[in-house]
Amino acid sequence: MKKTTALTFFSIIAFSLTAFVFLIKGSIDTYDQSNLSKSECPQNYTDLNGTHKLLARINRDNTKNPQYTQGLLFVNQTTLLESSGQYGKSSIHYLNLDDINNLIFNYQLPSNQFGEGCDIINNKVYQLTWLERKINVFNADDLSFINEMKLDDKVAAGWGLTHRIFNGELQVLITDGSNQVHIADENFNVQQSISIFDDKKKPVNNLNELEYVNGTLFANIYLTTKIVAIDLENKKVIATYDFQELVKDANRKKRDECLNGIAYNQYTDSFWITGKNWGFIQEVKLL
Repeated sequence: MKKTTALTFFSIIAFSLTAFVFLIKGSIDTYDQSNLSKSECPQNYTDLNGTHKLLARINRDNTKNPQYTQGLLFVNQTTLLESSGQYGKSSIHYLNLDDINNLIFNYQLPSNQFGEGCDIINNKVYQLTWLERKINVFNADDLSFINEMKLDDKVAAGWGLTHRIFNGELQVLITDGSNQVHIADENFNVQQSISIFDDKKKPVNNLNELEYVNGTLFANIYLTTKIVAIDLENKKVIATYDFQELVKDANRKKRDECLNGIAYNQYTDSFWITGKNWGFIQEVKLL
């Protein structure tokens, strides 16, 4: 895919990674984030059966450096953007699959903010906050803080965040813990709110972390072992994935240390998922 930013060099002290180089002072190489809405993904993610296949697993140190994962997405072939939550511990940073415990350009939020979902739009990083209902805006190159915005009044709280290109227009997708997906313009002004229902016409509440791939919205269901695939236009769940085996492997200490975090890697046509304070991230194929 086309690259949108180039590495800049301000330091000679560097370490090599598989796909690119991170510098002590520099920037992150990112691909065009709008690609997830196009038809270039290898698999048609509108035809799903709710089964999955476990692929690679990478362990991370959740003892010395636990991350209460709230948002997760790929920015290039081996690098992820991660938003972490909890008051006094919230942050946003990059991770590389080859050195998963190194938090790159780690930005600590003020202690009175609870970090939530994140996304990259037009070379800016946007991070929601929970009850504060603020949107922190950062430079995607190095996560330097730019400014903050306020969530639209139609959004009860900041939970999940992603975006898509629909009918040629950029749409920001936001969840607030209800069964609604709020569709906003690039200035985060809500244009429409869609209520999501299951096959029994029951509301699917606690929609949380989001990822949009090739016409389908994927969402964690907070406090459960499940990820659902959503057809936004028909306002319904088209597949449900249950990751009980991963939740068991996570050996959680608290109920809220649940499955959370969905990141699609367009290069491998696979997803990486994790949970709050988990000791690993898991690559999976969703079928």
